[in-house]
Amino acid sequence: MKKAYLTLLLGLSSLIGYSQISSPDTVCLNTSVTYSTTYSAGSYAWAIGNVVSDASGISASNFEANTSYLPSGVSIQYDNGNYYGFVTQRHGGLLKFNFGSTITPVTPVDMGDFGGALGDSTLGLDIVKDAANEWHGFCVDGKNLVHFYWGSSLASTPTVNTMAFPTTFYWPYSITLKKSGNEWLAFVVNRQFSNIIRLEFGSSLSTTPTPNTIAPSGGFLNAPVNFALHQYGGTWYALITNIGSGGGPGGGDKLVRWNFGTNLKNNSPAHTDLGNPGNDLANPRGLAIITNCDTTYALIANENNRRLIKVDFVGGVITGAPTATDLGNLGVNSQTSEFSTIWHGNKLGMLGCSLDSAVVFYDDIITLPVTNSNINFSSGSYNKSMSVGGTYDITLFCNEGSRSGGAAFCKKITVLGNIKVAIKEQYDTLVATGTLCDNYVWSFNGVVIPGANTQKHYPAEGTGVYTCTGNTAGCAATSNYMYFSTGVENVINTNNIIISPNPTTGVFNVNMKGINGKVTVQCYNVMGSLVATQSIDASAVGSVATIDLSNMAKGVYQVKIQAADGSNIVKQIVLQ
Repeated sequence: MKKAYLTLLLGLSSLIGYSQISSPDTVCLNTSVTYSTTYSAGSYAWAIGNVVSDASGISASNFEANTSYLPSGVSIQYDNGNYYGFVTQRHGGLLKFNFGSTITPVTPVDMGDFGGALGDSTLGLDIVKDAANEWHGFCVDGKNLVHFYWGSSLASTPTVNTMAFPTTFYWPYSITLKKSGNEWLAFVVNRQFSNIIRLEFGSSLSTTPTPNTIAPSGGFLNAPVNFALHQYGGTWYALITNIGSGGGPGGGDKLVRWNFGTNLKNNSPAHTDLGNPGNDLANPRGLAIITNCDTTYALIANENNRRLIKVDFVGGVITGAPTATDLGNLGVNSQTSEFSTIWHGNKLGMLGCSLDSAVVFYDDIITLPVTNSNINFSSGSYNKSMSVGGTYDITLFCNEGSRSGGAAFCKKITVLGNIKVAIKEQYDTLVATGTLCDNYVWSFNGVVIPGANTQKHYPAEGTGVYTCTGNTAGCAATSNYMYFSTGVENVINTNNIIISPNPTTGVFNVNMKGINGKVTVQCYNVMGSLVATQSIDASAVGSVATIDLSNMAKGVYQVKIQAADGSNIVKQIVLQ
């Protein structure tokens, strides 16, 4: 989908996004340029050119279908060149998918319940890397919070620690981890209490967090099951799916939006019921927010009819009114309860866990240009040179689709084609034509002329080779010109000299009239070298000098015609 930037509606968001990409606005053809961002993220996807982000190509396939599994939580991660998928089982257990360097179906490893730490109400899963580059994961189990610690590698077996919250959790369904400043937070969805619990870890995920029940202003949740964050214009929002049964007023399948303002520890976010857009939600569970610079939508998986629903927001921002599109079951017929997104190749995919014993992979949610894109899970920079000039859209996706909040930033760049500078003589002035440059440097016979830095130069230095170098956006082009100084009183009438054909492919004629005596015709290249000459008697009827440049390089040549009385004229011939 072609993006339209900096509209009035998206003014604030786009300006913020623009500032997050550092690069020149104008770059040179075939010159390596570094694009970078200071935005902190776990994944960075760069694209130069058109990005397809409307989920029009989305596909799905079962990666595992085993009736002994009850997948309830999912997280897919990239670590040290390999992809890993982790799935919690509702009856107690953890599955591990060792995908390797590409994401294709593999048989999962059943890691067990870690000595009973994962009980028969194990739900949700989120995995993150901390500032020390160590991996932590959390799921919920009845009244408990379960902590997985892998250390520096997801290839290892985690240690597991259980933290009890007997009066805080009641049917907790999912957990979302988020680092805010230097503090780690987690948001736990309590289905039965119809509330969200914010866990405050401080600076370390290894500490026991402090729970706080969030009390929104202006509305109620009703059997919430999933929670995802999104930032727009400096403000934090959350979307929450509700499955229509359980405690609290305001029942029915619905989507809720919370506005935290700029502080995720705001304990009274503004609550907005978005209802059931198009009446397409039927026990909505799995939730992912996908964003681009002019679009924001949610992908929501229904439990009842096992269909995937796309909820767009009018105006392309999360504050807009929701509209729904039924994407169907995509051939997998699964009631996906939770999503986890990942970039692979030039595509965004997401692993989903299904309550009906399947693990599903959804793919082609976003597609980037094959040759002009880059995925990086550790560095927020991208080096790229462009071989074709023009204006390009630069898009950067950070943590795209993550439950902790993704972001997209955009800007435009101009890639200059081969800039060209050609010197032409206009009356008594030399003019640098071609690409309009930011600055010019003129030289005479190889020596820079002080103060000669504009597009035009009066050749007061006299006969010789003038060189002009034009610079723009760091790109440079140079042209040379053999100039002959002639006095006004000694100039042959230009109407008496006809050069043809001009341009020429090699041979051209110099026709003369009104000139008596011997005439010398000399042809010079741009470096002032004499490349051809001929003398004729101009008094003869139909006098013509024929010059052959067939063996010369293509370009502009100076033709000097000088009569016996010293009068002369200089003209140009183009060899092509």
